[in-house]
Amino acid sequence: MTDSPKPKVLVIDDEAGPRESLRMVLKNQYEVLLADHVDAGLALLKEQEPDMVIMDIRMPGKNGIDGLRELRTIDSRVAVVMLTGFGSLETAQEAIRLGANDYLKKPFDIREIEETVRRGVQHTQLERRKTRALEELHQLNLQLHEQIALKEKWAVVGEASREFAHDLRNPLTIILGYCDLLAEQLRQLHETKANETAGDTLQYMKNIEDNVQRCYQLAEQWQKSDQQARSGYETIALDKLLEETVKSMEPLNLLGQDKVDYTVAAEPVQVQADRLQLLRAIYNVVTNALHALPTSGGKITLSCRAAAKQARIEVVDNGSGIAPAVLDRVFDHSFTTKPPDKGTGLGLYITRKIVEDHGGQVSIQSREGQGTRVTIVLPLAEEGH
Repeated sequence: MTDSPKPKVLVIDDEAGPRESLRMVLKNQYEVLLADHVDAGLALLKEQEPDMVIMDIRMPGKNGIDGLRELRTIDSRVAVVMLTGFGSLETAQEAIRLGANDYLKKPFDIREIEETVRRGVQHTQLERRKTRALEELHQLNLQLHEQIALKEKWAVVGEASREFAHDLRNPLTIILGYCDLLAEQLRQLHETKANETAGDTLQYMKNIEDNVQRCYQLAEQWQKSDQQARSGYETIALDKLLEETVKSMEPLNLLGQDKVDYTVAAEPVQVQADRLQLLRAIYNVVTNALHALPTSGGKITLSCRAAAKQARIEVVDNGSGIAPAVLDRVFDHSFTTKPPDKGTGLGLYITRKIVEDHGGQVSIQSREGQGTRVTIVLPLAEEGH
């Protein structure tokens, strides 16, 4: 297995002593690039795309402030720390206004340098991952528009188009939720210069990337026939799938005024299934439960267990419940009691179709004002699969 490449740190300083000192301090954790004047450093910036730049403010010829202005026209996201040896606070503050992330005074403290570089590299990697995620979202949007324009010409796939659009709402809503959380955390980091939340922020970026990938998979699967789709069946650990569902729903929970209490009571249970399709079914059920919860004290319990050679998945909520008069219609195509901007009535219809395609059954029990229980029963994976 190939080790991941070291992050790159570019040091621009006309004095050999500080350059070498920084190289010795950082060389074990980073690939250190050295330049003795601004133009040489900017050339390395273009060629190597470092994860962090450390630049002296006071240099002959083109100084660090001039270099910073030019650097930001080349790369607006890389973290930059300015070094000053003459204690000019005004100059250092000007560097911050021009886009530097921080400044340090010479002679520098080794631990302070190590911590500053660690934060800077993490900041750059986060910014670049965010940029890639936004680019992928843009490309996905273009592809979806192209696909929808093509499919609209074929009336036979009209229903599939509606189902596909419905399913995309869940991952895209999750993506938007994580984007809002990231914006808030980045605002806090900017105001406090603290870094306690950076780890969570990087995890949110990973979840964004995962949901973007799920959108791509949905787009690809939409173009396949049912027979081709079944060729993708694999052994699925339902307990892991339920945990993944709750994790993906986290931004919808965190962004609300009242947090939802999710509980996963899952035994190790395996089924043979198309992972993406089964995830669609469970997402639809949990999303419905989320929409039915009270404004405070909401609770959703997900569980799975094996019984009589079957896997049994249950999603229970303490929401508003379903009136007896409409309970028999909840699986009907396009039936919904939600406002037009909250649902299309396709969620449970799609869930039942997916479960039945997997040789299973789905049922629902509900009491108005007390909550709802949705049960999905699937064949257990045969031993040896």
